[in-house]
Amino acid sequence: MSAEMHTMVGVYALDALDHREQVGFEAHLSSCPSCSDELIGFRATVERLGGATATTPPPHLRDAVLQLVAHTPQERRVIPMHRSERWRQRMPLLVAAASVLIAAGVGALYIGELSRSSQEDDVIAATDASTSVERLDSGTQVKVIASESMDSAVVVMNRVPALEANTNYQMWAIGPEGAKSLGVMTADDIAEPTTRLVKGIDGVQSVALTVEPEGGSTQPTTKPLVKVQLT
Repeated sequence: MSAEMHTMVGVYALDALDHREQVGFEAHLSSCPSCSDELIGFRATVERLGGATATTPPPHLRDAVLQLVAHTPQERRVIPMHRSERWRQRMPLLVAAASVLIAAGVGALYIGELSRSSQEDDVIAATDASTSVERLDSGTQVKVIASESMDSAVVVMNRVPALEANTNYQMWAIGPEGAKSLGVMTADDIAEPTTRLVKGIDGVQSVALTVEPEGGSTQPTTKPLVKVQLT
């Protein structure tokens, strides 16, 4: 796969690819964990910025737009554009997106985790932060960024299967003394991208995700859907 594919993540997140490029990139995305991770972060940032700047349009805006449409020619001669020309036109969009990410304080942090609270940012920026990832053939991915000094971890989940009725996901910290619940999640809690801050990881060897009866359990009752060994 050409290196160009890896530069298309931001444009894809902004829905700025043409149909042919979109199909090609989605085929690449299914076999590239790195691009999948980056896409989570880009989409989270787009949603975050969109929500921060959203305003209610004034009542007269719709009429003004319709009047402009009525007096604007709708048919124009289409001139085919070479691929290199398309990328030159998109460069300002990519530069603007990169500037937004830098201004938002992303810096050298991993681009896959951008929709976080300040506490989550602190964990990821900790000098002793370590990252562990587990991927399943189904596409499910769980990433844990843990900091012993802060006794906390950020868990990022992607493509988690939908829950059946009357069940919840439950996260567990597994250590020498057994399993300790890190919280119960409903179907709404796993909407992508799913980012969760958990505390109390001292001595934890792995983080696991199980399906439990609604409301959760005192101990795991099913085999973990995914289990991430901490480094």
